[in-house]
Amino acid sequence: MRAVVAHAFGPPESLKLQDIATPEPGAGEVRIAIRAAGVSFVDVLVASGGYQVKPPLPHIPGGEFAGVVDAVGEGVTIREVGDRVCASGFGGGFAQYAVRPAEATVLIPESMDFADGATFRVSAVTAAHALVQRGRLEAGETVLVLGAAGAVGLAAIQLAKALGARVIASASSPAKRALALACGAEEAIDNAAEDWRDRVKAFSGGKGVDVVVDPVGGMRANGGSAAWAGKGATW
Repeated sequence: MRAVVAHAFGPPESLKLQDIATPEPGAGEVRIAIRAAGVSFVDVLVASGGYQVKPPLPHIPGGEFAGVVDAVGEGVTIREVGDRVCASGFGGGFAQYAVRPAEATVLIPESMDFADGATFRVSAVTAAHALVQRGRLEAGETVLVLGAAGAVGLAAIQLAKALGARVIASASSPAKRALALACGAEEAIDNAAEDWRDRVKAFSGGKGVDVVVDPVGGMRANGGSAAWAGKGATW
């Protein structure tokens, strides 16, 4: 199969596209013929050696992907050949095939294309954790989503709307703000605007927002970022 391989830690330009052996599923595993893979900052960070956990080399980047099950290992009963699935892992997605434990895959509906499936699982679960488990969001509340045009930000907008909330999006460019509005935000604010705080308060009737979702956070020493969700903000 063809795969993108890192033989040494470095920038994306150091990755090599090459032919390698197609993996075979072991007991409890399935092989996925990959149709789409997500590309995230984490993938670049891992391949560069800047992540807190370094994979053994050579390494195939790509932590999120979707495709069709084309082989199943011994003992697998929850998946069968032809199933449309998404999966995630510590690499392996930038290839034609990947092997994952059957229980680590999730069925995707026919109405979801593979590109959406490839980026859905991690982003949607992160947004759900922020809004439901941490933010305890309720219908009628107001949510402020920072970094609103990223995968987690867009998932947070859509999930907040589905839960009956009003959404303010904050993003850095007109194109990103337009995307946030298209995904359901009622208001989109330039995160560099001098009146940013005033506009947030104005949208919320002066009382502040109920939940803030920040998938960007402050920069850490390793180049990563903190993710945060909080309730009762008075911005």
